[in-house]
Amino acid sequence: GVNSLSESTTKLISKLPEKVTITALYSADRKSDKAAEKRIAMVRDLLSLYEGANGAKIDTFVIDPTQERKRVLDLLGALKE
Repeated sequence: GVNSLSESTTKLISKLPEKVTITALYSADRKSDKAAEKRIAMVRDLLSLYEGANGAKIDTFVIDPTQERKRVLDLLGALKE
């Protein structure tokens, strides 16, 4: 079950009334922190499972705030709205 979604989660996703965006903010020095690199890969894999369950209603993004400051500021602006 580690690499899959539960039945209740897939049912919930199938019943979403509107499109959902999931954004993960994750920063790590990928060159020196192998554990962080592995965690980022796990987050990306999980987000892929959500998109695979209902890609028409779910968009996912991973943003590295240390490398993508503008995207973080855009996200904060959207959240304020």
